[in-house]
Amino acid sequence: MGLDNGIVVRTKEQSQVFGWIQKTVFGASAEPTLVNDESGYKYEYDITYWRKCYGIRSFIFSVYRRNHPDDKIDDRYSYNLTTDDIKDIQWFLHHCVMSEQYYNDQTNSIWEYKDLRPVLEYQVRSLEILIQEIAKQGNNIKVIFYDSY
Repeated sequence: MGLDNGIVVRTKEQSQVFGWIQKTVFGASAEPTLVNDESGYKYEYDITYWRKCYGIRSFIFSVYRRNHPDDKIDDRYSYNLTTDDIKDIQWFLHHCVMSEQYYNDQTNSIWEYKDLRPVLEYQVRSLEILIQEIAKQGNNIKVIFYDSY
């Protein structure tokens, strides 16, 4: 099972919006990681991150399998996400934020609800911003779920 997973965004131009998310959610620099993507994406920003949240990981894989039935997921570490995938993930995280019982039943995490809830709240908002930016920018954004192994 993947210990570390999350969602990153790749862009063709630097983005103040995603830089702000990276800085606010992670307390990191707003500067992107430079990447050399074959499709022309140059900048990468962290949007979400989970460590030892196996239920979140499992939910994301179930969304991916349902929405991309012809795409094989074996032996891969990254998966391109669509807006529909992101909306499903946001829905799940929102329910984890809103209900401690749902969180405890679904996340299979080592983290207590009270400790992870503020992070999940930021992530729900980050995904909402991401959905809005995709609607504005379209193909200038690539969204990737990564799994550590």
